[in-house]
Amino acid sequence: MKATNKNSNKSFNPQANNAALLLNRNTRIAEYAYYQSENRGFESGHDVEDWLEAERHFEQQTVLFQSGDYYSLSI
Repeated sequence: MKATNKNSNKSFNPQANNAALLLNRNTRIAEYAYYQSENRGFESGHDVEDWLEAERHFEQQTVLFQSGDYYSLSI
């Protein structure tokens, strides 16, 4: 009996994988920025500040995760 690969019809597409990672990153940053705004009572004029803080937080968490420092991660 011939062994078949179930994934043989699926082609590897690094651009699609990168797009999915970028979408996940942007979604997580947007959620964090939303909660920052919510904590402030949705006071206007802080959109960019909230987004930049969310990006910094995401990058910090990514570095901690990649370093294996799982105990320092925050949600």
